[in-house]
Amino acid sequence: MTDLLLQPTGSPTQYEVIADAQIIGRITLSSSLRNDSEPWVWSIDLAFSHGRDPVHGRAAAREAAMHAFARS
Repeated sequence: MTDLLLQPTGSPTQYEVIADAQIIGRITLSSSLRNDSEPWVWSIDLAFSHGRDPVHGRAAAREAAMHAFARS
């Protein structure tokens, strides 16, 4: 499995997920979900989503979102 890296976008609530020097997705703290128990949203870019399930989800913490992204 390829190592995944988080690259900040300039905002402390938005990260690009990088694999093999390509942006393959995002992890974002949703401002509309801050009071929710799973405010971190992750998604795989459409160009890399074929054959993957799920391609997006929610998590309680950024680290949990990264693990869910990697499992997908």
